[in-house]
Amino acid sequence: MANEKFTKTWKKYKRNRNMFFALLLLFLPFQFAVVKPLFQSLSENNLVFILTFVWLVLIIVFGLRIDNLKCPKCDNRFYKRRFGLFLIDNPLQSSCIHCGLKKYSLENNTQ
Repeated sequence: MANEKFTKTWKKYKRNRNMFFALLLLFLPFQFAVVKPLFQSLSENNLVFILTFVWLVLIIVFGLRIDNLKCPKCDNRFYKRRFGLFLIDNPLQSSCIHCGLKKYSLENNTQ
């Protein structure tokens, strides 16, 4: 039961992470391959701005999903901890800031 929760959480995290980086890395090629020709051929450029805006919103959405990852063991945010009025955030951390669970771990222990 617990392994299923862990597997589901890490699978969802990997999907969000991969989408974030794919959108981020393909942004400039998308701009040159799709947006620039559309911008030059259309007299009304609203479509170009809408496409770019939607792309940037998707990058933000997937970035926030990664940043707000919940630990499958303690259900707190994996990367964030409150310290008084301050929020400590380290998205490069390899273990939960609260319980020490290693990233991609499928067990409930923290060795």
